[in-house]
Amino acid sequence: MLAKLIYVLVFLLVFVLTTGGLVYLNNKYENIFKFNFAPTNQMQPHVKNQNQIDTNSVKNNKQKDSTMNLNESEVKDSVLTKKPVTVLELEKQIDSLKNAHQALMDISNRKLAEKEKEIQSIKTVEKARSDSAYMKWKEQMVKIYETMDAKSAAKLIEKLADNLARDILFSLKNKKAAQIIKELNPETANRLTGIQ
Repeated sequence: MLAKLIYVLVFLLVFVLTTGGLVYLNNKYENIFKFNFAPTNQMQPHVKNQNQIDTNSVKNNKQKDSTMNLNESEVKDSVLTKKPVTVLELEKQIDSLKNAHQALMDISNRKLAEKEKEIQSIKTVEKARSDSAYMKWKEQMVKIYETMDAKSAAKLIEKLADNLARDILFSLKNKKAAQIIKELNPETANRLTGIQ
């Protein structure tokens, strides 16, 4: 679930950054989609007021550029509807994206920390269960080895792993443990008791 959330957040961040980059580049260059990377002419005709354009300058520009097939109303519409994107606006957008990204990272880090705590608590419970099960097993084995004769117990202990054999030997009463160690072969006795 957390991985999916992170993937979605990364996708959204990349999508927003790519879209912002396309908008920025499209405003900076003539037409990036036609691979026309000539800088745009940022000079706009003089605006007398917000709703009225100096039509004389538009007419002059229209006459100068014979390749344009726009009429006067199309020029007015294109100039009035075009909103120039400034560097300051882009920086604000980038800052808001960074803030959103940081907030998403904080949320995902917090959820990740919560999951790690849950996993640690589960591990602690499992360890306690396994430790208690092992302790019960060891107590039962000690009782069994206490009742066996030393020679039989030594044969069985030699077949156990060293750490299990040590735990059982050191949990037995001293007298019984000494009898079993006496019956072990010398190498095994030295290895289990640490006597060199």
